[in-house]
Amino acid sequence: MKISPIINFNYRNQSLQTKKQENQAQVQSKPMGLDSMLPSAAVYSAAQINFGENCDVLKSQLLALDDVHCPGCGKKMLSDKTIKELVKEAGWIRSLPEYARFLTKNKDYFHPQFKMYIDFTTSIAQTQPEKTISDVHGIQRSGATKIMLNTLNNESEYLNNLLNTEIFSKNDREKIKECIEYLKSNNNFPKTAVLKENLLNTLGSLENDRRWEIYTHVKKKIQNVYSYQMALRYNPENSDGLTEHAYIVRHMLNYSKSNLTKVYMNVDEEKRFNNMLICRDCVPKYATFKYIQNSPDGYEKIRNYVNDIADNIADNKLVGNNAYLYEFMGAVNSVSKGKIHLTRKQVQSIAQDKVFKENKSDYMFENYEGIPCACCGTETITHQQKLKIYKEINECENLNELINLSTLYSNHLTKKGRVIHERLKQIFQQNPDVTEDEMFKSLQTSSKKDISDEMQKIKKELLEYAEVNKLGYFEKEIINDFLNIVKKRFLNEKPEQAFRYDDYDETVSNTLGRIGSLHSKKLIVIAKRNIKSLYIKDLLVHPAPNVVEKTGSKSKAMMQNIFKMSVLTVDHISAKTIGGKDNYSNKIGYCKDCNNEKSGIRFNVWATIHPEINENLPKHLKKIAEIIKHDYIRSMRHYPENAAKTSMRLAAGKLNIPTKYDTLD
Repeated sequence: MKISPIINFNYRNQSLQTKKQENQAQVQSKPMGLDSMLPSAAVYSAAQINFGENCDVLKSQLLALDDVHCPGCGKKMLSDKTIKELVKEAGWIRSLPEYARFLTKNKDYFHPQFKMYIDFTTSIAQTQPEKTISDVHGIQRSGATKIMLNTLNNESEYLNNLLNTEIFSKNDREKIKECIEYLKSNNNFPKTAVLKENLLNTLGSLENDRRWEIYTHVKKKIQNVYSYQMALRYNPENSDGLTEHAYIVRHMLNYSKSNLTKVYMNVDEEKRFNNMLICRDCVPKYATFKYIQNSPDGYEKIRNYVNDIADNIADNKLVGNNAYLYEFMGAVNSVSKGKIHLTRKQVQSIAQDKVFKENKSDYMFENYEGIPCACCGTETITHQQKLKIYKEINECENLNELINLSTLYSNHLTKKGRVIHERLKQIFQQNPDVTEDEMFKSLQTSSKKDISDEMQKIKKELLEYAEVNKLGYFEKEIINDFLNIVKKRFLNEKPEQAFRYDDYDETVSNTLGRIGSLHSKKLIVIAKRNIKSLYIKDLLVHPAPNVVEKTGSKSKAMMQNIFKMSVLTVDHISAKTIGGKDNYSNKIGYCKDCNNEKSGIRFNVWATIHPEINENLPKHLKKIAEIIKHDYIRSMRHYPENAAKTSMRLAAGKLNIPTKYDTLD
């Protein structure tokens, strides 16, 4: 069953391109120049940070978006253009009922502090529709002081209830009582500067762990009334010709106007990933990302923001900057150190496709057969060869025929594929009448045992490392926390349940990543060693339901996935996620298996983990040199040498390979 050679330069079809990108972005890399700010786990985390271009274009595109939820408060944000359109619409309104309908229709765009304004206006419009809009504003202005007094009284009661129901130290109780006395002593709008100073000196200086929650609760309630009062102010001389209600609408909507802020506040360079929209009301509160990540619902708000960006990508509103989506997610995962963990599963497929199409990298040698993987040395296959094998897999009528087929193409099996192939043969030899369910149960049990055995080795090595390096009590406690979580959550998984690598990765970041010493990076490397590889192998024996449905059986779906891992794909020696260029000097060919596993890991680390590159990379480049020479590809004659030199340089002494290859007649 010979596979005929395919010698042409037609690029792979779109389905393979989409699948290729879906297997990228599994490992987050440290951005160049940010080593002092990123956690040491960044090189191995589950998301990417790219260094995008077009920052000015991106900023203008982001600021033009509407209906994006603010990651600080969760309210919808508006562009300056839309605010002007709404203000213009409000300016044409003449009757109170019409104005009430306008406010109700657009209520999602007004911040919570203006809810009482909308509710009161709507209520009067229903009961006294003959009143003018100006009359309603007059009533609201006269009632603003009363609302403030009620708010001050309510917050005093809130603090009194805390004293009666919560346990505070003597010092904290005195500070809370002092704050209560101050709030009760005001019979009008308190001066903002004095109010803020008093709240900081009392509630803001409590010893109790809930001081931030208590301080924010009181401050926010009072601040909302201040915003309400400010919104009602109107001076015809400074109104830009707007009617009273149009001017007030503009003032209120300006709180919802989108602004740009940074994810990393201490990064001065213009980097695409570092831009984030935030409403004007939240700009002074959330000047740094830590306030968002520490809020109870911070994850939900950031996830909503990411979903909104994905929606806008699907609507072609970030063309040229679609990759911002993944870059931002990677930045959030890194800066929050695991507190907020975003994955690509949360992004709609149409947005993923657009991100991929914008960032795909073509590689002409993917269309040649027999090129050994530059990492593992597997004899790779082309996309067309893969489709032929798929067809033969689908024509198999039983397990025996599938095993014979995999034996026929065994030279194309990657290391993971060979392990499964050998286990299949052993199962079938022991029981020729084995059913598909029995076979998968055996394969899945063996896979889980591989992971369990590796975790036992990791446990032993972590404890030995702690003793040899005389780690302190704090570090040892964190290591024990990690090991206990692993034992509870990952060592008792059922065979039929696919290994949860994202959860494991997050566990590593949330425990070992907290150590914050020079030992942290080494401990993380130990904890993740081989785990991702075993996870990818575990996925092979847990084929996705949609693939099973398409092929008609789990065994055929598994076999297709195994050979899919043998397709030659392009890898950037210096990952694009850390600034690597998208040119041929920085490209090399890996089987999909190795490419999935490497992802954004730095090449010097990868070369250390896989010393077999010393043997297989020269074979890979030699085969490509033969292709270049045979097909007279003059424009590529320096490619093997340049790729070898790039690999040597980036390996930082971990490689010793030839840098001369014969590509000329």
